[in-house]
Amino acid sequence: MNTYCWLAKPLLLLALTVLLSVPSLALGQPPLQGYVHSTKHGQDHQLSGSYFFMVVTDSPMAKASIERQLQASLGAPLRRAGYTRRARQMQDADVVLVARLGVRADLPSVDAVLAGEADPDAGLPTGVRYLQLEAYDLPEYLEFLRQHEGAAADINVQFQAWRTTVESRGLLAEYKQVLPALLQVATQRMGTEMAAIERFVLSANGLQLDPA
Repeated sequence: MNTYCWLAKPLLLLALTVLLSVPSLALGQPPLQGYVHSTKHGQDHQLSGSYFFMVVTDSPMAKASIERQLQASLGAPLRRAGYTRRARQMQDADVVLVARLGVRADLPSVDAVLAGEADPDAGLPTGVRYLQLEAYDLPEYLEFLRQHEGAAADINVQFQAWRTTVESRGLLAEYKQVLPALLQVATQRMGTEMAAIERFVLSANGLQLDPA
C-alpha cells in the first residue's frame, strides 16, 4: 500500500471542501462571467425518489474526491427538488444523476495555422470550463432495454428528464477555482425549463443571473 497516497487523500479532500464551499469571489478578484441553460425532456411530471450519482470528467482532478464533494454540495438542492436518499447501487435507484465536468480547449486560428505559427491540433491554454448535470429515469430506461436488445448506445437520451449546463470561458488551468461558481449557478437552475440561455456574473457582491 502506498502510505503517501493514503496520507495525501485527506489533505486533498480538505482542500476541495474549502474550495467548493466558497459562495462568491473574494474582494479584488475580477467577476466571473458565463452562461447557463436548462431544459426538461419528455417528462410531464417531476422525477423523484432515490438517486444514484455518477461523475464523468476530462479535467485533471481527483475524480473520487470531486464526486464526494459534488454529492455533498448537491444534496440539499436535490432534496428540495423532490429527490430522496442516495442509492448505493445504480440498479436500486429511481433516477441516475450524471455530472459531466471538464474543459474544452480553444484551437489556433486559421490565420495562425496558415502562417505556420501554430499546430492546428494543439489546444490553447484557454477555452470553455463547463459543468453539466443530467437526470435519467432509470426504471423506464431499464424496461426499454429489456424489450429492445441491441438498441443504439445513445438511446438513453430519450429517457433524460432534464439537463442543466453552465459554462465559462477563460484559462483552463483555473478550472478548480471556477468549479464552485459553476456549481453555484447550476443549483439555481437545476432541473428547470429555461426558454433561453442566461448570462451570469459572479462577483464579490454575489451572483447575478441574467443581469441587465
